[in-house]
Amino acid sequence: MIGTAVTAGSIASPPTQVPKSVIEQGISEVLRAGADKGPVPPGTPVPKTNVAVGLVQPTASTIKRMNQLVPSQGRKTEDLRAAFFRLAAEWKTGRNPTGTVSRMIAHPAYRAIIRMGPDVIPFVLEELKRDPDEWFYALAKLSGENPVPDASRGRFPQMVEAWVRWGKDNGYLAG
Repeated sequence: MIGTAVTAGSIASPPTQVPKSVIEQGISEVLRAGADKGPVPPGTPVPKTNVAVGLVQPTASTIKRMNQLVPSQGRKTEDLRAAFFRLAAEWKTGRNPTGTVSRMIAHPAYRAIIRMGPDVIPFVLEELKRDPDEWFYALAKLSGENPVPDASRGRFPQMVEAWVRWGKDNGYLAG
């Protein structure tokens, strides 16, 4: 399905728990940002650069906008926090700390943390700051961003520093 045109009215189910209608609305608003013509009607082509294996791969700005459109799921912060730290502990004890990054991030608990959505970003950053570990992939998936400069890629302490700085700059961590 690579290269197949995907339209705002025919977007495949995304790999997150965001409702299809919210994604369509978010994409419509991003595509028409600044225009007063209203939402993009179904059938309007979405740029092919946002398509990979039939799924829409939204840009960071689209993800931010979609996160603002998603209604609160009524989860209490304390419950979300407890669930995150339970899954984080499960991930840390259930994986091989000397294993490959791809195996670490494939662990079911790690994947479950990502499925919790952007509400857990503050907890991931808190854990990264408290006990640095391989949280970079989750943070990138949850935020749609990667603040790590090219020169720092693969340099663990600098990657941690970049994400902690990003967390402070974006209000997820106290200064």
